[in-house]
Amino acid sequence: MQTPVIIVGAGLWGGLLAWFLLKRHPRLEFILYEENTNLGGSHTWSFHETDVDLEGLELLRPLIRKSWPSYAVKFPGHERRVELPYHTITSAHFDSVLRAELPEERLRLGRRVSPLAALKETPIVFDARGITPWVRCAHQKFLGLELQTRRPHGLTTPILMDATVEQIEGLRFLYYLPLDDHRILIEDTRYSETSFLDHYRLRQQLLTAASGRGWEVEAILREEHGALPIPFSRPPAADETGVLNLGGIFHDTTGYSLPDAVRLIDRLTRSTFGLKDLRRIITDYRRSREADRRFFCFLNRLMFSASDEAQRYRTMEFFYRGSETSIKKFYRGELTHLDRLKFFLGRPPVQLGRAMDVIFERGGAYESAQ
Repeated sequence: MQTPVIIVGAGLWGGLLAWFLLKRHPRLEFILYEENTNLGGSHTWSFHETDVDLEGLELLRPLIRKSWPSYAVKFPGHERRVELPYHTITSAHFDSVLRAELPEERLRLGRRVSPLAALKETPIVFDARGITPWVRCAHQKFLGLELQTRRPHGLTTPILMDATVEQIEGLRFLYYLPLDDHRILIEDTRYSETSFLDHYRLRQQLLTAASGRGWEVEAILREEHGALPIPFSRPPAADETGVLNLGGIFHDTTGYSLPDAVRLIDRLTRSTFGLKDLRRIITDYRRSREADRRFFCFLNRLMFSASDEAQRYRTMEFFYRGSETSIKKFYRGELTHLDRLKFFLGRPPVQLGRAMDVIFERGGAYESAQ
């Protein structure tokens, strides 16, 4: 009999791990613990189709709530339509599909458990709570409202970034995700030195933005919010407690975690699920991402220290003037040396003197950002 497995945390990572295990190791005994009473919390996870490998995508398809063939971005000096398929998973759909498929005896909802304590029951314990301490980082913070409009809103293509809005606290953009003819998610996202969110003010600004598009809001169906770390240095080393820690693995500039989650979980669930193999796969995956993660942390330092708050949007505007191939590689988080060099070709979107300070680590605003 295979060793039973315990997964602590039923957010994106824990839920996906349980889903992949169910499909690839249906005889493997595992228990999924979650301190809340639902799976996935209250979130929306979106990704480009090319962010994940084909087999991983096929396993994901039942969890996908909505897909589009392309999306748009808007900046003060540039706007375009990007012809890359884009998908989204909502936590409500995630919860519904997982509950329907996972045997009830494998779920322990409303139960808080320590991963270290769980080691007393089995040697294979995954900590999928996503808890990682950060010292040098800024934040990608957001508040979103899922709205129901009285009449069809008319938006058929997602707008990933509308940075034509007032630039407050640094890079700021609105994100529009049309879920059906009458339902749309609109988010205010800011790359900021602080994680503080003024919930009331942001709600009012989002409703004003919806009204400005001529949408009559019939109901606010759901709210989501969060503050993702935007690191300025490499993440701390994984702990050596014996727990298989899945925390701190994500795209350091976008904050997206789903692509890494799918790729790593795909590798884990292709194995025989022995403890040594699992630990080696996680270690090897982290190491394979180190060079790109260092580069993205460097980009983050440039964005925050080499340009004024009101001009930070120019970094992303500059990026979106590139080819769709470059966009694919950037979001997938896998860049060649030439890809990295392309970020600095042409007229740079930052102040050169301050950029040199960042390159040679001569201080800057990012040093004190917490």
